[in-house]
Amino acid sequence: MNRSVFQPLLYGFTVIFILALIGAFSFIHVAGAAEANTFQKGDVFAAVGDGKVRHFRPDGTIVATYDTGVPGGEDAGMAFDEADHLYLAHFDANQVFKFDTSGALVGPFGEEFDAHPESIVIDDAGNVYVGHADGDGDVLMFDRTGKLLKRFDLETEWRGTDWIDLAADQKTLFYTSEGHHVKRFDITSEKQLSDFNEDSLPGSTAYALRILPNGEVIVADTEVIVRLSKKGKLVKQYDAPEEDEWFAVNLDPDGKTFWSGNLGTGQVYQFDIQSGEVIHSWNANAISSLGGLAVFGEIRVAQSFTATTPRIPHWLPWLVLFLPLPFIAVWLWHRRQKPTQRSSVRPVPPTSPKPPPEFKRPQPPKRPSPTGKKITHGRK
Repeated sequence: MNRSVFQPLLYGFTVIFILALIGAFSFIHVAGAAEANTFQKGDVFAAVGDGKVRHFRPDGTIVATYDTGVPGGEDAGMAFDEADHLYLAHFDANQVFKFDTSGALVGPFGEEFDAHPESIVIDDAGNVYVGHADGDGDVLMFDRTGKLLKRFDLETEWRGTDWIDLAADQKTLFYTSEGHHVKRFDITSEKQLSDFNEDSLPGSTAYALRILPNGEVIVADTEVIVRLSKKGKLVKQYDAPEEDEWFAVNLDPDGKTFWSGNLGTGQVYQFDIQSGEVIHSWNANAISSLGGLAVFGEIRVAQSFTATTPRIPHWLPWLVLFLPLPFIAVWLWHRRQKPTQRSSVRPVPPTSPKPPPEFKRPQPPKRPSPTGKKITHGRK
């Protein structure tokens, strides 16, 4: 390939590569902005029953209501995946539903639920785990498409694998069983572990729980909310007047506060983790009961991403990897053609240098005689 053909190809592939990168990152920016217009960091989602989820700003201003299309009964726990999709456990319909980033219903997710799916956690690989309050009480593991991968048979206390959370090690599942302990199970070895807390919790029934980044655990314990040290010891209690059905626990993206709610009254609270001070309080106007909460951008130790983390589309690494390949192929072909082209030209032998001219001593000029006669030397 001659230079006149190779150079345009080089410039063309370079321009296409740069434009593709600009387009990819522009897509990320625009998509992220569009999502933020619907779900904003710190927004609170309340499962209010009748197959519905209400979307609130942190101050209690309602944004929208999202509907599964399956009325009746109670709803429960929720979670966000890496694409900011919202998952809801519909307790009485024995289903999990999925919503997109605009709040539109995608449809049912998963299969083979037993009885009363109640809590959801998503690991760093995008696998979805669902805990059940009743039936066999197993925890089901799904891939991101909803395909059932495994069933885990866990030891229960009073009622199933009611509320679950996954540790940062991606294998230790913390859960409550409506009893007095936070229980643990290793999903890698599929072995039951010792309870997280040796001493019984102070409330009558333990419900939702969240693992903090420092290893502590917050538990909604009906009459009170408790925080346990990373060794399982009681550190602090949280409460509000006339609230005795604490049910939900969710960590705020600020890392300093958490949210909880009353199952019966539908009142929602935001607490400061260190001081216990109430930051916000408002009512979700539950239809049947306040079965669960979710916070957009919530801290989940099992996830290295948060719901507001900018994400690179799955196709971008493949684009960056394969787009330069045609250029590389052309370049390698061009390199192979060069020796062939040079060998077809007859080499010109070098010319030998000319020898320097012979040196001749200059002769002095002849002087004419003053009389014009020839001058002779010597005797006559």
